[in-house]
This record gives sequence, structure tokens and C-alpha cells, in this order.
Amino acid sequence: ELLGHDGKSCPDEENVEAICHFFNTIGKQLDESPKSRRINDMYFSRLKELSKNSQLAARLRFMVLNVLDLRANNWVPRREE
Repeated sequence: ELLGHDGKSCPDEENVEAICHFFNTIGKQLDESPKSRRINDMYFSRLKELSKNSQLAARLRFMVLNVLDLRANNWVPRREE
């Protein structure tokens, strides 16, 4: 619900930002369990759609892309923060 129900709607900016912070913080731990990884797959499918949604602010699209990249890189950040 946080990310909207279909690929055409644009979720609230604060929801997108919150889910990105959520996955940045505990995404690695969630992916360690096969059951939660399957659930995450659904969220990441929706995040991938959002990353291409021009209605979403560019700042948020890049935030989503960073989370997608982080997961694709096995939760290893590109650089230390």
C-alpha cells in the first residue's frame, strides 16, 4: 500500500522516501530469509516500476535507483558513507 497498487499511480513522496530508508537500513537482514526475500521481490518489482515513473520527483527516482543498485550489489554500498 505504501507504494501504490498499480504502475500508473504515483505514491506519496514521503512513502517512497520511507521505504527507501527502510531497505537501506534492514534490507540485507530481510533478504537473508527465503520467505521475506520473496516478499521483498514484490516490493522491488514495484520499486523498479517507480524508478521509471516520470511523475515521481527525480530526487526520489534516484533514491529508488540507489536502493535497487544496493540490493543488486548484495547490499554492499558503492562507497562508504
